[in-house]
Amino acid sequence: MVCWRTGHDLWVYLGVRDERGDLLPLCSVVDNVLEAAEALPAMRVTLRRPVIKRCPFKEELDAGDLTIIILGPAPELHELDQGIEVICATPVSHEDFTSRVLALLPVPGKAQVTTTWHTGTWNVEVNSQ
Repeated sequence: MVCWRTGHDLWVYLGVRDERGDLLPLCSVVDNVLEAAEALPAMRVTLRRPVIKRCPFKEELDAGDLTIIILGPAPELHELDQGIEVICATPVSHEDFTSRVLALLPVPGKAQVTTTWHTGTWNVEVNSQ
């Protein structure tokens, strides 16, 4: 790091050079870092858990996997679990389950819910966003 004092200004240079090879002052470097940080994508959280629910069409259980992707911080997970358990308490289709989990999330338009199910001889994937 190199420091120069010119008149009333103190310039701090970090040894970072521009395309011409001139040293850049610290404020230029900080501005570029802040601009780069603003261009980064938002936080993305992925949540996964197994699910067992009752089938509405046949007296059987459907075993599946739930994946939630949220742009932003995760919701309170204990509350989310409670909401999911309420959905699982009554027979529900794969599609309705997936849509109802999406409705539990406090981030409208910034979440995606995917469920995969093993039903009879089928593997079923449902996506809602």
